[in-house]
Amino acid sequence: MAANTKNQIMVVDDDRTILDLITRMLSVLGFVVTPVDSGSKALVRFRQDDFQLVLTDLQMPGIDGWELARHLKKERPWLPVIAITGQGREAVLEKLGASGIERVLFKPFSIEQLGQVVKTAMARPQPNAALERLAPRRSPQPRATSQIIDESRPVTASATR
Repeated sequence: MAANTKNQIMVVDDDRTILDLITRMLSVLGFVVTPVDSGSKALVRFRQDDFQLVLTDLQMPGIDGWELARHLKKERPWLPVIAITGQGREAVLEKLGASGIERVLFKPFSIEQLGQVVKTAMARPQPNAALERLAPRRSPQPRATSQIIDESRPVTASATR
C-alpha cells in the first residue's frame, strides 16, 4: 500500500510515450502517480492501492477503457474515472452515458487542462479508504436470527414511568 494515498492517481494507457508524458505532467502538479500499461494490469493494481482517481485511455487491446471503467465503478462507485482519448468527440459522447466515466479529455490537452480536470474530480468527497477496505471482510452470509436478536424482559407499566 502506498504511504501517501491522499493524491494517488492511476494512469492507464497502452502507448508508453503517452503514459510517460501524463505521468510526468501529473507528478509536476504534485500527484502520486502509478502508471499502468494495460486494462488487465490496471484491475490487478487497482485492488492493491487506494487510488483517488483513475485516468484511462479508451482504446486499448484486451480490456479497453470503457470496460475498465465499468469494472472499477462496480467495486468503488464513488471513484472518479476520467477518460483520455484521441477518438472523435461524437463517437465518445454517444457511449459516455452508461460507462461510469465522469469526464473525457480529448488529445491533445495541456497540463493546465489536465490539472483542472483532475483537481475538480478529486475535490468531491470520498468514503474513508480504511472503511472501504473493511467492507469485503464482512461475512457474505447473514448470521442466524438467534445470533442477532436476544431475549428481552417484557415491558411493564412500572418500567415505562
